Amino acid sequence: MLLLRGLHSENHCPYIMDINIINNISRLSFLTKLPFYMKGTHTKLKGIENIITAYRGKHIVISPLNGTMRLCVDGEITDAGKTEFEIVEDAFTFVLPSVKVKSDVPEKEIVTV
Repeated sequence: MLLLRGLHSENHCPYIMDINIINNISRLSFLTKLPFYMKGTHTKLKGIENIITAYRGKHIVISPLNGTMRLCVDGEITDAGKTEFEIVEDAFTFVLPSVKVKSDVPEKEIVTV
């Protein structure tokens, strides 16, 4: 299974994708590790390096060895063949609510990706 997470890592760099390739494991093993993955603490699990391989980049092409793979992008899972991901700078403008930390923080923040 391939998990794509964009711009969510602790070592956040603009315009970089985080891609994690998960080796074939049992559903039970996957489900027991998923909460750690969602919290970002999965890298501390013993033996995780034998299960997940992580990549980062602006342009990534993945060709599954057997022709198909399970692909998870932002929680949506589908079957896929050869897949290409590319960051296109300044392609979208999003209006996101900001987290109010101080009273002088604006109510909305414009983020261009």
